[in-house]
Amino acid sequence: MSYINLLILSVILVGCGLDNHSNTGKEKKEVIIEHYNITVSSDLSNRLNQKLYPKAVSDAEIVNIIGMNIYPKILGHKRAMNQLDQFRVDFINKKQISAYRVNTKNLEIDFSRFKLQAERIQYLRDSFQGDERRFESEFLKAQDKAIKNPFGSDIWTYMQQGVDGFIVNNEQHLTKGSLFDYKNTYKNVLIVLTDGYIEAGILDEDYDLSGKKINAFRKEFLASGDKDIQTFYKKNPKYRIHKLANPLLKNLEVLVLELYDRTETNTGASIHPTDLEIMKLIWSDWLKCSGVKRLELYPKFSNKAEAEKVIFKFLGV
Repeated sequence: MSYINLLILSVILVGCGLDNHSNTGKEKKEVIIEHYNITVSSDLSNRLNQKLYPKAVSDAEIVNIIGMNIYPKILGHKRAMNQLDQFRVDFINKKQISAYRVNTKNLEIDFSRFKLQAERIQYLRDSFQGDERRFESEFLKAQDKAIKNPFGSDIWTYMQQGVDGFIVNNEQHLTKGSLFDYKNTYKNVLIVLTDGYIEAGILDEDYDLSGKKINAFRKEFLASGDKDIQTFYKKNPKYRIHKLANPLLKNLEVLVLELYDRTETNTGASIHPTDLEIMKLIWSDWLKCSGVKRLELYPKFSNKAEAEKVIFKFLGV
């Protein structure tokens, strides 16, 4: 939908406006309008090094998938006007912001700042494309610097403390009309870009999921005689990741991309259970027990089209 069509539709809706209807005396219905609040967070670790961990789709390409589809695909989904959508790239390790001289203003696009639909339309016409390019290029610069100078990223602490009132926007407000009241809420989505190995922060305890811990899990499982890794996992809580105590998680949908299996070879798995099988089991249990509203985890993608399909299916657009 072009901004001209959006303007025309907005005028029609305003012309048929909520307050132009006569009050029928019947009880008004409440209509829920859900806006998108999407955050992409990358661990920006040495997994970005293609020589060490080759993969077909880079973090920057995943950020581009979001940026280039903000309008009209996401912004226009089931709504014609008054969109409050928010998009941002966040940093799991905040020290990377200063180390890489990141301009965080370029990594946020916020439609909730507009009070009038005409202002949104003017922005889409005059400024949005430039902001979209800056959104994508600013992250690309950060990614390139991270490849040369990677930092460790403490994912556990980020999920506990870094997931704040911006990433989970629980604000609700009511727009009253003659026939309907419109309740505006947010669909809070966090896309975590990581290889799945939690190897920064507190190690060798229950705040990590290191390669060492995964190897120990597999070795003990194979020696146990258990046929199923879930059965073994339930018997051995020492492999669990410490549960988070962040109440905001109950209204957060988490998509974890792209888990990297170090046991994978050019001809297939080198051993079973694979690192990927173990990671998916422990990550899922960790975030579900921590109260995350919704969770999906995926391994590295074969191509960008596959990444787009997964992301937009998760978003529901």
